[in-house]
Amino acid sequence: MDAIEARNAAGNDKYKAGDYVGARTEYSAAIDLLEEVDNAALHSRVLANRAQTYLQERDCAMALRDAAEAIALDRTNLKAHLRKIVALENLENFEAALEHVYVLLPLASSSPDHATYMPSALAAKNRLRKACSTDRAAAKAQAYDVGKLVHAKQSLRLNFAIAFPRSLPLQHWFDVTVFLANEFGLFQRGLVITPLPLVCELHTPVPGVAIEVDPSPAVLGLNGKAHFRLRFTAADVGGKSLPLVALRVSLTKGHGLNDVLPVVTLPVQLLPPTSTKWAPTEPSTPDPLGIQCCRSVYVDEIDSYITLAESPGHLGIAGKLWDSALILTTYLSRHQTVLSRKRVLEVGSGLGLVGMVCARLGAAAVTLTDMDEVVPMLQYNLQLNALEAIASAAPLCWGTSSSHLSPPFEVVVMSDVVYDPAGYAPLVQTLLDVTTPSTTILMAHRSRHPQEQDFFQLLRASFDTETIPLQGVWDHESRMTDVQLLRLSRHA
Repeated sequence: MDAIEARNAAGNDKYKAGDYVGARTEYSAAIDLLEEVDNAALHSRVLANRAQTYLQERDCAMALRDAAEAIALDRTNLKAHLRKIVALENLENFEAALEHVYVLLPLASSSPDHATYMPSALAAKNRLRKACSTDRAAAKAQAYDVGKLVHAKQSLRLNFAIAFPRSLPLQHWFDVTVFLANEFGLFQRGLVITPLPLVCELHTPVPGVAIEVDPSPAVLGLNGKAHFRLRFTAADVGGKSLPLVALRVSLTKGHGLNDVLPVVTLPVQLLPPTSTKWAPTEPSTPDPLGIQCCRSVYVDEIDSYITLAESPGHLGIAGKLWDSALILTTYLSRHQTVLSRKRVLEVGSGLGLVGMVCARLGAAAVTLTDMDEVVPMLQYNLQLNALEAIASAAPLCWGTSSSHLSPPFEVVVMSDVVYDPAGYAPLVQTLLDVTTPSTTILMAHRSRHPQEQDFFQLLRASFDTETIPLQGVWDHESRMTDVQLLRLSRHA
């Protein structure tokens, strides 16, 4: 038993240091040892720990498997219940996630640790009630199999499996694992048909600072993963204060996957070289936003990146970038007169990509909106992109008063907002509250729910809809061609 606890403790230490792959290796070793021991509670605890490493890597299917097995072994394992809920939510199985919240609530309320777990359970309940179907039968009839969640038209993005430390000495080699996945965090063999070289560079160039990679170049394998190490170097350090830097990893162009989104670290403080063994220190305070990494979206028309901090494990569906936003931002960047000197509102902002692109493209003022718990992430991303002077973030619950936003707006933009039948009527009401017949309304939509025609039926009672052809908007013929781009006009 001591060997099992030691492996679990080693996994915890590696997890706290951001080494999720190493942590999972330790947890897996402990689980192998537990096969020979009758200790269901400990077995459940280690499985729940391993599930969390999968969540950090956005491998939600594997996280769901481990969490479910942990619960089967020990129904009182509240962490396992929470991780099952997060995995289901990230897989967009909102109905099942909400059902499991109602399993968790009585367990959490009677637990000695209720003060720790009840707030998370209640927040998940409120979030999922807005994101799940009112017609349970229709929702359960929808297939959530891998064929539904992984298909060729989805965009692909790189992700870090191992979180970067907040500081790193110069000359110190750091192990990196990168993996390729779609918007759900899933990967299917066959997406990569030949090894692909990666580019590792500073997200913002810093004079005198360079990156060395071993092996060089790092290569993404047929399994969608790359393992390498890197270090930062700097010339003439002397007594100078060292800068904050961020690493960007992208695929080399010209290999048939030019539209894969790069991944970027959070800012890393460089430290002077050290001759002693160095290990990252655990942050003195936890990150309240649960940020894992940043998404980097290049906008050709402004020759610049928009950087988006992501937190799917903390905010669920609002904590990651969805494909429709990429289509809408591309359209806006090629039709900038729509935004010029206009007052713009983004509805259901999530990470805020569309609204921030509007701010960079000449809008007079932009307001990004989402639920209360999402607003701090929006504010962080505005600060990350130095857009606070033009754009702001505010809460907006659809169907409730929008007077604090000072409507109406000249332009309203939204993407991937039609996923919950309970939100259809409130969303239409909000659109009525913030627009006039002269408002330009642009919407990007990917079909995600069997009842979505109910939304469009409600919408057409007050708005005309026009489909904007993707030809000339989106250059990648095989990616995201199932996304619809719509222009809405309010009836006079």
